[in-house]
Amino acid sequence: MPTDNEKAAVQLQLAGVAAQKEKWNQVKLYMKEIKGLHITEPTLKDQIKQFEKAIKERGQLKAARRM
Repeated sequence: MPTDNEKAAVQLQLAGVAAQKEKWNQVKLYMKEIKGLHITEPTLKDQIKQFEKAIKERGQLKAARRM
């Protein structure tokens, strides 16, 4: 894949699939790879932020269920 934007888009899709399968270690690895890329496309940056927010909210929801 020629650009970091394209690499990040693919990694984000793979992270989404891993999240659906509840493979959170894989999700973390994909997100770490995404963070290492130079992303210039604003839409892609927004999608990554939304995905990170969803992951964080999932963690908070899980903690609330335990209480």
